[in-house]
Amino acid sequence: MTDVVLDPEAVPAPQTWLEEVCDALHMKRKVLAAVTPSIVDLVHHVAESPGDQDDAPLTAFLIGFAAAKDGDFSAEAVQSRVNIVARVLENHK
Repeated sequence: MTDVVLDPEAVPAPQTWLEEVCDALHMKRKVLAAVTPSIVDLVHHVAESPGDQDDAPLTAFLIGFAAAKDGDFSAEAVQSRVNIVARVLENHK
C-alpha cells in the first residue's frame, strides 16, 4: 500500500536519491530503510557470482516486481522474498 499524504509539508524533503524515488512512486521510506541492507547484500552476492553482471540489479527489480504482483509491500514480505532468492543463490553455487 502506498502512503497518502494530504499535506506535502508533513513529509520532510528527501535527503537521498532513493528517498526522492520513494516519494515519486508514493512508497513508504521506512520500508526502504528496513529492507535496504538485505537487498544490497543480496545484490552484492549476485554480482560476485558467475554470470551476467546485469543479473544483480535485475534481481533487486524482480524482488520488487514480486511484491507488486502479490500486492504486499511490507518490509516483512520483501524480506521474505530476499530470503527466498538468497536460498536460490546459495543452491546455485
